[in-house]
Amino acid sequence: MGALTAIMLFASVLLHELGHSVVAKRYRIPVRSITLFVFGGVAQIGAEPPSAIAEFRIAVTGPIVSLSLAMLFSALKPVATGIEPLLGLVKCLAYINFALVLFNLIPGYPLDGGRVFRDIVWAVTKNMRLSLAKLFMDQAVPSGGMSGTLLVVRALDRRGIPRGTSMAAVVVDLVSYYAAYVVALAVALGVVWVHGGLTLFIILPAVIFAPVAAGIPAVLLLVSRDRRLPHWIRRLPIVGSGFRALAEATPDIAHDGSLIARCMCLQVVIFLLDAGTLWIMLRALGLSVHPAQIFASFMLSTLARTLGPVPGGLGIFEAASVATLKLTGVPVAAGFAATLLFRGFSYWQPMAPGILLARRETRT
Repeated sequence: MGALTAIMLFASVLLHELGHSVVAKRYRIPVRSITLFVFGGVAQIGAEPPSAIAEFRIAVTGPIVSLSLAMLFSALKPVATGIEPLLGLVKCLAYINFALVLFNLIPGYPLDGGRVFRDIVWAVTKNMRLSLAKLFMDQAVPSGGMSGTLLVVRALDRRGIPRGTSMAAVVVDLVSYYAAYVVALAVALGVVWVHGGLTLFIILPAVIFAPVAAGIPAVLLLVSRDRRLPHWIRRLPIVGSGFRALAEATPDIAHDGSLIARCMCLQVVIFLLDAGTLWIMLRALGLSVHPAQIFASFMLSTLARTLGPVPGGLGIFEAASVATLKLTGVPVAAGFAATLLFRGFSYWQPMAPGILLARRETRT
């Protein structure tokens, strides 16, 4: 039984390393060899991963395989009950694989955990800087997200990203954002209608904005297909140059329906998380309101902020939020307090690092 346990241990380690190797091969990285030791193994890959996300996926696959094996052997314990040698073997293999997971996730290089930790730090520090800079530009310059997007394009150009790829990213970002915006706004109006609060004051801004929000993705997809636009549009100083830049987008990326759908889902999640933050602020003040009503209030307030000419929707968002929350039965004082708390976390808190990072991006 001891020999069988040792064989199964080496098989578990081999599967762990094969997990790394299979993912590496998917990224066309050659695997030179797999060496097994008494307490582990190592897969020798022949090249560096092409990106941080690739290395993250390669590194995390091994622990996932070991965790799956630990769960499998744990699930087999009831089956082996009554057969003492087999039960001992199953328990031992479950514990060993779980120990392999814990050991490999220690955040020390070159263990899997060290690689994962390094990739997470790289992704957070690199992407968060640009994200905060974009957030500041979008808030400070009301342009429906275009100001922050232009900043991102310039930043990607400086980082050596091909213009076709960066412009395709712009198309996917804006198309998914406005598509998600229309869907979320429609759901919000449906919630208000169900609760009997749908009035002309609410319907009119939505009716004005909806065709614009739906038309923007259509225009972006049309332009990025390099279709010829009317001559008078192409002659406009800013719009024409913007459309010419969008025509450089790589079609395979810009018109990837699956990618746009996934990004659209992520945009909806952002709306839900923002509305959830507002709901938590109200809960902290001791108020219990249905989350769907808070979501509707948030989306209508966001619509008012988008249509307003004031940077960041200062004053406009707050007034709309208090008014729509009042429709759900939230007292004015509590609605105002919750809105100010929400704006503190979602608007003012990122402003200080955002302005510094935006200045750095525009200067370099």
